[in-house]
Amino acid sequence: MRRTLILLAALAALGAAATPAKAAGFTGVVVAKDSGRHAVVLASANGTVRTTRSARYRSLKVGQRVGVKAALLRDGTYRASSVRVSGRQTKARFRAVVVRSQRAQKRLLVSAGGSTFALANRSKARVIASRASGEPKPGDQIVVTVGLSGSSAEATSVSTVGHLGKIEIEGIVTKLADGSVELIVAHAGFVTVALPAGFVLPTGLKVFDELSLVVAVGADGKLTALSAEADDEHGDDQGDDEDDDDDNDHHDD
Repeated sequence: MRRTLILLAALAALGAAATPAKAAGFTGVVVAKDSGRHAVVLASANGTVRTTRSARYRSLKVGQRVGVKAALLRDGTYRASSVRVSGRQTKARFRAVVVRSQRAQKRLLVSAGGSTFALANRSKARVIASRASGEPKPGDQIVVTVGLSGSSAEATSVSTVGHLGKIEIEGIVTKLADGSVELIVAHAGFVTVALPAGFVLPTGLKVFDELSLVVAVGADGKLTALSAEADDEHGDDQGDDEDDDDDNDHHDD
């Protein structure tokens, strides 16, 4: 009898471990879109950014406020099972890390929530952490306020609050060369990453594949790969069971 009870307890424990975790629920405003991954980048009210893959990504627009039920994927992004539009916002505030400051194009490439995306930048940069220059540099941790009245987010305020020695970027491979790889990020700019001796890229990687890299940021802004992972989530048009819209055009100032 004792052995039977122990066996039943063990089976129950295995069953509990095999049960998938409940989907996470969160709300956020769309601040960017990633067509390559069929995803939207959502900024929550507390500044948290999440990349959410959704079958409805084409119909979602920058500035829409949405409620999401989603499962966390192993790459840190989410797969939505339902998306509900609840209104619109004219601005958002979130944390990010600078990948590139493209002054000629007046834009910033930033990394947040597992995505790398572009922000039009006509802001006056402000430094909170001690630094000689207010110009955002690769690796800078920033708090950014963006306007959402157009088809893409525009930075209206950028405050530098710290600096990271390594960051994560993702994009589509455009060039593979000895000692480097080039990515196009968010259809906005090219980023070249140096590959140290002995560094191994994912097997079978080729031009036009998606690639995520953790990179070291040099004092001169040079990016050097530390680790790499190919994107194995292909963003198919499955998984969104609920698509109720209630876009009441609310404006949160």
